[in-house]
Amino acid sequence: MNRFDLEDKSDEYVKELADSGNFTAIFDYGFRMYNQEKYEESFKYFYQLKDSSNFIVWEKIITLATEYLPGIISDKEIFEFLLKRHARGSSIYTYKLAYFYRDGRGTRRSLKKYIECLKACSNDRSKYATIELAECYEKGFGVRQSYRKAYQLYYYYVDDHDKMDYTCAYRAALYMLEEKGGAKKEMWLIKYHLRYAARIIDEAKELYIKLFNEEPTW
Repeated sequence: MNRFDLEDKSDEYVKELADSGNFTAIFDYGFRMYNQEKYEESFKYFYQLKDSSNFIVWEKIITLATEYLPGIISDKEIFEFLLKRHARGSSIYTYKLAYFYRDGRGTRRSLKKYIECLKACSNDRSKYATIELAECYEKGFGVRQSYRKAYQLYYYYVDDHDKMDYTCAYRAALYMLEEKGGAKKEMWLIKYHLRYAARIIDEAKELYIKLFNEEPTW
């Protein structure tokens, strides 16, 4: 049996089958309850499958326990689910795992592992992890302070349009303006990045006007 066999079955039928111990029905009913926003009922059924090797089960348990039902299981147990999901490869869950290491939730606090998780996510092209890692290098949080590495990380997301990011464009422009971290003060490039960032960042727009005495146009 697979989930397609249950598509036209009622919730009552699937629940009865799930309560008899059928794996596919338990999984399907958990999803049905999740989609109906009956989160406690959904958790009850997904949690029955916690020892399976199905990473989607782990994801649903993590999401339910962290976003909808805080306190339903311990931080230690959530951490274990995150570890298992991380081992199967996922920048989303590795990023969540990073915060557990940073804050010492469910495990011993480890800034080293926090940084390792951020690096793994950044290598997987996670914009948010890349920005956070750059901020760590700026502040020397969990790593040796390095403006050069921070600038390189910001610039990674401004060097082509496939990865262009407003925050990174603004911060890279600031590094260039201050000739910080090995950045060169090239005004035409600063203008280009500030104009892009000014679309959503007020500080970038204000700085653009101050530097170039004109409104940024797109």
